[in-house]
Amino acid sequence: MHTKKKAVEFLLFDGSMDGIVLASRKGSNTRALKIPRDHLADAAGEIQQCNIGVYCLFYERELLGVETLYIGESSNLYNRLLNHAKNKEDWITAVAFCSADLNKSILHFAEHALCQTITNNGHTVKTKQSNQNIMISAGDALFAEEFMDEIGLFLGTFGYNALRTVEKKGEAFFCKAKDADATGFKSNEGFTVQKGSRIASTVAPAFTTLNYAIIRDMLEQDGVIKGGVFQRDHGFSSPSAAASVVLGNSSNGRLLWKTAGGVKLGDL
Repeated sequence: MHTKKKAVEFLLFDGSMDGIVLASRKGSNTRALKIPRDHLADAAGEIQQCNIGVYCLFYERELLGVETLYIGESSNLYNRLLNHAKNKEDWITAVAFCSADLNKSILHFAEHALCQTITNNGHTVKTKQSNQNIMISAGDALFAEEFMDEIGLFLGTFGYNALRTVEKKGEAFFCKAKDADATGFKSNEGFTVQKGSRIASTVAPAFTTLNYAIIRDMLEQDGVIKGGVFQRDHGFSSPSAAASVVLGNSSNGRLLWKTAGGVKLGDL
């Protein structure tokens, strides 16, 4: 099945994707505005043209590729973002999304769904969520889902992965040595180790000097690995990075990840 092509138009306020960027699509009412924190005042006019919507505040990216963000909604986006600029110390970039026909029910529904989806994708959401059911009509719920699809598209074009779905490419691979027993698959992220995989309980002496040791420690600190077991799927940049973390030594993943029939990943 072929992925449907979509065209996105960008307006670069200073000629660079690093500055203020307005993204839109023909046939869609949704617009996305990426604003570096230091340029918030420069984007005031653009924000106020469509002042009701959902926004994300992105913090500094972690070594693991995990994104940390705050998600909110407002009927006065510019004032809300100004307040965040005064009160929240460490966010770097805001991305605001607006569309025609938004109302509070749609905004609350979209905010809640975005928080859940992004958390399930393994990223860190700072927004405090209530457990109350959100009352929304069937028509508004459909509109909200379409709105969120557009948000996911625009976030991806801006280089953020919070709403990116991991795509499995091909069969499962296995990595077993010592007491490690892991399962994974090639993915659009590189290589994904699956929930339930067990890492080696000990590491090689030289492993502690490698970046892979830092990654392994961070995965344990963040709760991705608990008691030596992956608590959720986690994507690595390469099969070797995944194998090194699993085995606790510098490893060639193309040799050590094998199919159920024993065929090495590098031989396929």
